[in-house]
Parts: sequence; structure tokens; C-alpha cells
Amino acid sequence: MEKRLASKDWLSLDGINRAQIILVAKKLKSGTIVSGNSVTKRLIKKLGLYFIEKTINGHKIFTISKNKSILTKFKKNKNKNPKVIGKFLSYPPCCVKEYSRKRTKKEIESYKKGNKKLSYKLGRQISLLIRKKKNYPEYLNFCPPTFTPCDIHCKNAKKILLNWKESLIKEDPTAAKKLEEFNINSNKKSN
Repeated sequence: MEKRLASKDWLSLDGINRAQIILVAKKLKSGTIVSGNSVTKRLIKKLGLYFIEKTINGHKIFTISKNKSILTKFKKNKNKNPKVIGKFLSYPPCCVKEYSRKRTKKEIESYKKGNKKLSYKLGRQISLLIRKKKNYPEYLNFCPPTFTPCDIHCKNAKKILLNWKESLIKEDPTAAKKLEEFNINSNKKSN
């Protein structure tokens, strides 16, 4: 692990945010959005990343990219087009399409009842597998919180997630573990 990723400041950041920053720094994602503070800002600069800083409801939010023109293009996306957001976050187009499609009445009800995962195809597939087999494909535990693959068998998502998993385990095993735990706990709640 690089020295700057082993510093006390780096380790003070939330593990999921660290995971997402690593993926951008290693050019495995075009960009990401994380919450943070002055330490986050300092480390983003140290890693040579470009960022836009906003304060929303008293929380600092950093939109980050390794490429300034990609960040500028994302900033111009005033209508919050899901395709532009998905591309910025390096999600496969098939997954962006599924995520941004119009929800059915049943899916909207699941969402309103606080079970967001069941309002997406992947969440329902994982829930069914957990009930039947008590598990699901392990690589899905490396989805950042904003990534919902279009299907449990999506080859595009699988390829990306396996690549992200390998990089995160190599660069920051603790951050990789935090992301994995987040997904395991999140998927248990949907049952």
C-alpha cells in the first residue's frame, strides 16, 4: 500500500469513502461523490485528484475525478441526467438503464415502506437467493452504495466489480472490508 494510503489521516476517513477515492485515483472509475471534511479535501489534493466541493445541509460533499474535463462535463449536467451520472461513476449503460427506469407500483410501495433494495431487480434477486440458498455472488459485495447492477448475472457489472475488488484488497484491505460489510448488512436488511 502506498504510504499516503497508510497515513493516520487517510485511515481516519470512512472506509467506503476511501474505497471510492481509491477507485478514482487508480483510474478504475471516472469519478465519484463522497462526503468528508478538511482532511478529505487535503488527501484528495495529495492524490492529485480534481474536485468540486459543496456544502449540503451542513455536510461537505466532494465530487471527484482524476480528469478535469470529465469533472467539468459532470458539473454541467444540471438536469441530473442518469446516463451522464452513470457514465461519470463508471457504471455499465445496461445498469444505468435499469436503475433509471420507471418503477412499477409494487416497486414504489417497497421503496415507500423503506425497503429500497426491493424496488430494483437486483435487490429482489439477492433477496430470493438469500432466502433459498443463504448466499449470493460474493463480488456483489464490492458495489459502492450508489451502484445497482441491472441483474445478478450482468457480465459487465461482474467484470467491473471483480476488478474493483482486486484493486481495493491490494490498496486498502480495511476499506475493501468496510465496503463488503456495508453490502452484506444492506442485503440482510432487505430480507
